[in-house]
Amino acid sequence: MSTGRLIVVQPSADYARRVRAHVADPVLLATPERAEQLREFDVVAADLSDPAAALDALSERLRDERCQPGGIVCFVCEHLLLTAILAEKLGLRFHEASLVRATRAKERSAAIWQAHGVPVPATAVVRTEEDLLGFARAHPPPWIVKPLDGSGSEWAIRAQTVAELQQAHLTLVTGLSAARGIAPASIVHLVQCFAEGREFGADLLVDGDDVRIARLTEKRLRRDGPLAGLVDAYFLPRLDAAETVALGHALRAAVRALGIRWGVVMADVVLTAAGPLLLEVALRPGGDCLPDLCIHALGYDPVRTACRLALGLAPDGDEPRTREPIAAVHLMSERAGIIRRIDCIRLLADPRVVKLIEVYHGPGDELRLWAGSYDDRILAAVLVRYEDPDELPNLGRSLAGCIDVEFEP
Repeated sequence: MSTGRLIVVQPSADYARRVRAHVADPVLLATPERAEQLREFDVVAADLSDPAAALDALSERLRDERCQPGGIVCFVCEHLLLTAILAEKLGLRFHEASLVRATRAKERSAAIWQAHGVPVPATAVVRTEEDLLGFARAHPPPWIVKPLDGSGSEWAIRAQTVAELQQAHLTLVTGLSAARGIAPASIVHLVQCFAEGREFGADLLVDGDDVRIARLTEKRLRRDGPLAGLVDAYFLPRLDAAETVALGHALRAAVRALGIRWGVVMADVVLTAAGPLLLEVALRPGGDCLPDLCIHALGYDPVRTACRLALGLAPDGDEPRTREPIAAVHLMSERAGIIRRIDCIRLLADPRVVKLIEVYHGPGDELRLWAGSYDDRILAAVLVRYEDPDELPNLGRSLAGCIDVEFEP
């Protein structure tokens, strides 16, 4: 067990508060821009694109405060590699850099799973449009294009026809080249067969050969529009015994094939008519509005669990919970523009709302409906009561109408 300080790499203000609720006096390492949002904490500002500079800034702060690092944790996919590098330099436990690279590169994890017999959708790397069309000739639609190393549903675009697939490819390449400041010809991405079925996310607690499912939630996905992975709601699934066994076997096989031996990791999987297909594993617990759903419905706190493991402590035992139908729902805007005023009073008065998790945008922020991500259109996330999972999309639309948003003219 460690008695040193917990280092948290690039947390949001929300996650920093969650960590501080469980860990006394964490040290936050953040970019200068993020550090401005974390002034209430002990934060070290550094260039996180430069591991050596980040290490120097962090080490200097620890020396100044005459304290030792006791653990390191990160909840942001884009900074997991930096966290692995820092952990190695500081002698702290974390995933190896090679493992981070393998899980961040979707084509590498898919190849590893295929080599170990773990079922995945048909997948190919696209460097040219001919690569794309060759895949379409070999595999029936629907298809999906996505970045090699993106997070969640970012730039994940679904296509049903060859023309739609070509347009999706163009949209992704154009958008990523502009976002990354590189030539379109330099963009390499994935194309996959779109897995039709029920999609699930899981948090897995890994301790050597022991892999325990701490969270299994189902996603209610929005099917309108080209964006894939657009999540209306997360909820606790109803599964029969065979489905439970099949999902558990696939999730454990995916983790073991990658060589993950420790920690809390997130996995996405689709249960198709032919069985489970693995989509992704990330070396962090699930985020967004999942922590509140997990705490309320399962008695499992993913942030607390990750912090305890980082500090060398055993995870908590699950608290008993009554399986009341509770879902975490994204309330999305159907309009774009700059917010002048936003008010959730009518939303909070709705009896179906258990808790307002977070308001994502405030005055001065821009709501966008675009091809890169759906995050920029989420007004808020809430915990709600429901009776039938099929009603969740309409419930979300109804509750979104209870948020009063005034846009700049």
